[in-house]
Amino acid sequence: MKFLLLAFIFSLPALGVGYTRMGFSPTPNFEFMKVPDSQTTDATETVIHSMTLPDPATWIVKVSCEARKSDGSKREGFIKTALVYRSGGGAVIEGSVVNAFVQSGLDYDMTIGVSSNDFEIKVTGAASDTVDWRCVMEQQKLE
Repeated sequence: MKFLLLAFIFSLPALGVGYTRMGFSPTPNFEFMKVPDSQTTDATETVIHSMTLPDPATWIVKVSCEARKSDGSKREGFIKTALVYRSGGGAVIEGSVVNAFVQSGLDYDMTIGVSSNDFEIKVTGAASDTVDWRCVMEQQKLE
């Protein structure tokens, strides 16, 4: 019985039933968003998305990024999660960023960081590589 239920749940996206039909729709306290696609051409860390945290706020943020060299010869992926907060000062990452998935032998990198009052997603390509980046972000907020 459990197998049939799991098979049904995992087949829902194939039937065109997204997370909103399953009761996981975005709310003021939960968002799932696509970050604008980006491109890097060198090994310089680049902010591809930032959001200002209100004061006070606590967010759990999960970011998934895929990187592909423009000629298709190299691809890498990342999933990272962090607890970010702001309380009477600038934005802070509580503890460490958790790497849920990072490929071994990386040439590229994606990081979650803060600057002033902002949460940031940063990517780093490689020298002489044109890299296309696509990321999505899930955030659960307590504001």
